[in-house]
Amino acid sequence: MRSRHLQRRLWKGALAFTTALAAGLLTACGGDGDEGPPDEVAEAVEKQCAGRIDPDGLDMGLADDVKQTLDGRWEGDGAGGCVWSAQEDGRFWTPLDLDVIHLKGQAKAEKDFRIFCDRMRDDTRYHAGYIDKGTYCAAYEDSGALRAHVAYGSVGPYRVELTMSGEKPWKEKYYKAPRERIAHIMDDVRAYYEKRGR
Repeated sequence: MRSRHLQRRLWKGALAFTTALAAGLLTACGGDGDEGPPDEVAEAVEKQCAGRIDPDGLDMGLADDVKQTLDGRWEGDGAGGCVWSAQEDGRFWTPLDLDVIHLKGQAKAEKDFRIFCDRMRDDTRYHAGYIDKGTYCAAYEDSGALRAHVAYGSVGPYRVELTMSGEKPWKEKYYKAPRERIAHIMDDVRAYYEKRGR
């Protein structure tokens, strides 16, 4: 499972990079960092993440002059993903990479995400700052393949995977902002699919 998961991560990174070069880049300007992204970026989040993430109040900590692009792909069964890419001074990263995988029932989704949580919790060599919130878990992954905050969760028959690239927090207090972003996104995704399943 880890091999296929790693291959998909690498493929997604290449796809996001290609998309960022091919798509029109959005320039974040006018945001104050407290109420969420600028209007054009917020609209792109709503569109490309297809209503699964509410950008209002979602502060990704990006400077005003960072160029950004959003790309989304979704299937009729609710599976898919969206990538929020950023570029500044020749540096490229993904503030948000969301994947939703449709599996064979709720039990399978819960079992799968718990496998990933157990691995992160036990693998202290490559994972730091592990937290478990019941419906999702999160940690900072610092490995050869990735340097990012990673979260796994489930809702109904869907497994949810979230990656937010960035520097490793060097003190516990610096986990606060990324954990708040993770909570915002994972709670939004859960609310969307719970409403969809009614």
